[in-house]
Amino acid sequence: MNLRKILRVQQALLDENDRAFPADMHEEELKNIMYYSESAEKEICILDMDIVHFVRTFIKIKENRIDESQSKVMKKLKQFVHKLDLGLA
Repeated sequence: MNLRKILRVQQALLDENDRAFPADMHEEELKNIMYYSESAEKEICILDMDIVHFVRTFIKIKENRIDESQSKVMKKLKQFVHKLDLGLA
């Protein structure tokens, strides 16, 4: 099931005891949010993504950010160790 359908179902199931449906989760707000699909080799609207694909993409992006962050930390550590080796620290 794609995100568009899931959001529609969630909105339809709200009752008066629930919080209001977030304004930034309406289709109109999300219709221009695109993701480049490597497998399809084109940009697709996130609303058209299957929930499983969306979750996998989210995990992949998160892991890439962690890798980038770890890479930056390692670079700084190497620079610090290099300074220590040179007696500069």
